[in-house]
Amino acid sequence: MKYILLTLFILVSLFLFSCKTIKPAYEVIPYFTKDLKLDETYNFYHQPNKRLQFSLPSDTSKKIDVLVYKLPVSEDDNTYLATFSNNKIIFWGYPHEFARSNNQLFNEIGRKAVEEYKKLEY
Repeated sequence: MKYILLTLFILVSLFLFSCKTIKPAYEVIPYFTKDLKLDETYNFYHQPNKRLQFSLPSDTSKKIDVLVYKLPVSEDDNTYLATFSNNKIIFWGYPHEFARSNNQLFNEIGRKAVEEYKKLEY
């Protein structure tokens, strides 16, 4: 009987420790502010998974830098984007936040960033 209980305890413990931990977003999203410079993000504890740079079809002379974070906050889309122009942050959030912004520039940046990121995933 002792061996059965011990075995059961070990199996339950292994199961519990092997479960994926989902953390609240506020614990893992880097601290972004309106005055943030791209260079300052290298001091963050959470480093981006990818860094992208592209031009928009509407303005090919402007370069947009995007930091892509994969956050352990949900089982769904956990992609978080921070976008910069001229080394200064312009918008940050989940892709759906870019899509529902009233600013057409942010909509376009969000679409292009997701498109470019998905190219790298596959």
